[in-house]
Amino acid sequence: MYLYYIYINTNFAKTIKKRFNYDANTTQTLFEVCSDLLALNYTEKEVKLFLQNSFNILLNDASIEDIIMKCEELCRNGKCKKLGPGAMSNFPDRFDGFHTYNRCCRTKEDSGRSPEN
Repeated sequence: MYLYYIYINTNFAKTIKKRFNYDANTTQTLFEVCSDLLALNYTEKEVKLFLQNSFNILLNDASIEDIIMKCEELCRNGKCKKLGPGAMSNFPDRFDGFHTYNRCCRTKEDSGRSPEN
């Protein structure tokens, strides 16, 4: 999993489901979600407009990749919470600085991180 803030959160997955009727999950990157939407015959214009409206940005004539990187930057800098990293910092408790379990398996492997808690 990547350290970049490119993984969608639960609420943003619900927004995607509502808009595109596509079941995204929190282990997917925004790149993967957009690629899947294009494969489902949504137009590039529709996907770009959705991203720009969702993240409140305006990038004329930008590629989807450029828009996603702008979304990542906003989330990484704390200006938006729709995206998160694949691994979280655990400094200084760990020498390498990262949790043992990443986004994909943390709720299964770390009993203190269950949805009920």
